[in-house]
Amino acid sequence: MSNGYDWRIGEPPPLLGEHSVAKHEIFEQYLGIYIERLTRTPSQTMLNLTVVDGFCGGGIYRRGQGEAEGSPLQLLRAVQQADAALNAARTKGFQVRADFVFVDENADRRKQPELSQGTIEKQAPIENEFALDQVDDMEEDAPRIGRMNDLMQGLARQASLDPGDDLGM
Repeated sequence: MSNGYDWRIGEPPPLLGEHSVAKHEIFEQYLGIYIERLTRTPSQTMLNLTVVDGFCGGGIYRRGQGEAEGSPLQLLRAVQQADAALNAARTKGFQVRADFVFVDENADRRKQPELSQGTIEKQAPIENEFALDQVDDMEEDAPRIGRMNDLMQGLARQASLDPGDDLGM
């Protein structure tokens, strides 16, 4: 199924549609607010973050007479800016450690030169992006999963609009 965006290496990038402009604006604003919310504790010196773009497309589009960044580059830049701002504002420093997962139905879109910057660690496309991981690493992952579960429950409590909603957390 075609979405109207056709990237071909060596050819001009596709024209950016208004729906994608809206998506990119939402991503950029949301990610900044989200990171700000997760880093409100002044003594915090690090944030581990995984950013997933489920319909990432390519790195560069045409817009007007120039070019516009696609969501993968915008998300990378937004995290880098938040990291720099937090590091500058904290006396002990700060580090945002982010993993990015860019998913697109056409793996060739992720091979664009713009997405080959040093900030991106290229990995081979996953055969089935929605398949469960192998059980081998479960022993090593168990403590991390427990910490993530505790963190997510705490964040859910903080984000809840009604603390008396009996969600059982």
